[in-house]
Amino acid sequence: MNKLAYENQSLIDFRKENTAKINKLFATILWYSNIVGVFLMIFSLIGFFDTSIKFCIIVEILSLSFSLIQSLTTKYVKNQRYLMFQGIVLISSLIGFLSINNTVGIYISYGLVSFISCLYLEEKVTVFAVSYSYFCMAIPLFFRGMNVYQGQNIKDMIFVYYIPTLLGYTLEFAFVFLFAKSISKQFSITIGQIKEKSEKISKIQDKLITAFADTAEMNDPTTGTH
Repeated sequence: MNKLAYENQSLIDFRKENTAKINKLFATILWYSNIVGVFLMIFSLIGFFDTSIKFCIIVEILSLSFSLIQSLTTKYVKNQRYLMFQGIVLISSLIGFLSINNTVGIYISYGLVSFISCLYLEEKVTVFAVSYSYFCMAIPLFFRGMNVYQGQNIKDMIFVYYIPTLLGYTLEFAFVFLFAKSISKQFSITIGQIKEKSEKISKIQDKLITAFADTAEMNDPTTGTH
């Protein structure tokens, strides 16, 4: 394997290793999410929150299931790209489910997955993360509105609550999208520049080696020998 091929392989290995580390980070975040259901239940029982115990139990079951899925697949599945998208989907879905309950405030958490996805150093992955996070905000927001209006005055719920709130979140997601995309794009550019510089350095080294070898093989014009 020549030096250029070795450096390209090193870059590929770096990406794979980085992806595996971020996948483990997603698994860790999902494990920590198991305290959310317990937290909601405790504070609802003592009167700080007005969240139903049934909802708290469902959240705990869901977070425990998601964390087990991510942890087991991270341990036994070798396809890191699959795990990458799985982690994004699971955390975004959990946040989306939490937002259905109108007593639970979900604000900055919507951008959590989008910003973490920048660490994958792939612009397309960040675009997917932001898009799926937006989907997990828009759909549960409708059911949140139904809870607020208790299933009545659907027209008012849609035009007074859902659409204005959705537009507000859409503006915030537009900022998240542009910010996260620019970060991820810069990471990609940096990786590309490192690769390009490595290739240039490798070519210069090859030329120097070739020139040195040619010089070493030159014949003495007076004797005809080296």
